[in-house]
Amino acid sequence: MVFLGERYYNIYRIMLTIIGLWPYQSSIIVQVQTAFFFGAYSTFLFSQLTIFLTTTCSLEVIIKELSYIFITMLYIICYNSFYFNAKEVLFSFSIFFLLIVELIPVILDTVVPINESRQRKLQIDFEFFIDEEKYFYVYLIHEITVVLIGVFTMLATGTLPIAFFRHCCAICKISSNLIENTVTKQTLQVSSHRKIYIMYQKISRAVHLHRKSIQLTKFFMKTMNKWYFVLLMICAASLSCNLLRLLNAATVLNEFSELIICFGTVMGHFLTMFIPNFIGQSFIDHHGEMFYAAYNTMWYLAPLPIQKLLLFVMQNSMKAHALLLGGIYVSCLEGFSTLVTTSISYFTVMYSMTTKQ
Repeated sequence: MVFLGERYYNIYRIMLTIIGLWPYQSSIIVQVQTAFFFGAYSTFLFSQLTIFLTTTCSLEVIIKELSYIFITMLYIICYNSFYFNAKEVLFSFSIFFLLIVELIPVILDTVVPINESRQRKLQIDFEFFIDEEKYFYVYLIHEITVVLIGVFTMLATGTLPIAFFRHCCAICKISSNLIENTVTKQTLQVSSHRKIYIMYQKISRAVHLHRKSIQLTKFFMKTMNKWYFVLLMICAASLSCNLLRLLNAATVLNEFSELIICFGTVMGHFLTMFIPNFIGQSFIDHHGEMFYAAYNTMWYLAPLPIQKLLLFVMQNSMKAHALLLGGIYVSCLEGFSTLVTTSISYFTVMYSMTTKQ
């Protein structure tokens, strides 16, 4: 069967194909892609964890390391959520800025040389048990590679569900319009039997579309809700750590690059939590429109059988349909405010612990 709107989803097919997550491809190249990405994520996460073996673990060090470890875990969860369930300018600017920040000592050694080489220090601390100064570019290439793959993974795996749920919202909008236009002046002017038939057809199509939208959503959430629940929880914990880092960068440290990176990371966390909750709120609102559409139509002028059908539609559309993550978290704007409040609460606790030391 040919899908007329297929061209609108080509961008998602291309993005998922690049990272080996498109379900309709099976070849050796895909297996190599998957092995490469899993290997990059695994080695990066392992090297981040091994830093605790070679560094004195104060609370400040732990929070800084966890803020990056959580981000790596977000990348891995986004990738796994699609693998096991089988705005380019901004992106380029972000990678360019990260490269500039990492290469500041190298650039300064070239432009403004001094007697001794400046210390080369990566923004993300991880341990390969080799000399970081000597093999600085090995560390740098590995860091940039994982960041590139991670950001692209989040873009590819995040934009497709957005398009999917927006498609479901559009279906709900169409069904609501069908219900709202069931009883019109033109329809009331035809014969009695013809009038009932036309109204019945509109209601039948609207109910069919509405049910299909709910079924599609339930099918998607059945396979993905646990992954996204864990994703949001880790994102909330990571936001707390990065808020503390941002405060320290603004008040204690004198590194402008650290302040910019922390600010961008915090904004990225807010965006990652806001978009799923905004889509969930939009889904709830569009499903609720069915009730108001049936209520606002001229049902009082319709024949009795049609009035009974409209009453049935109103009764069933009163049931709220929401995106439930992990069986306990409802994706909506209220849920977003709860996540932000929780993150700020953890942030204040960690800040009070650091001030006591």
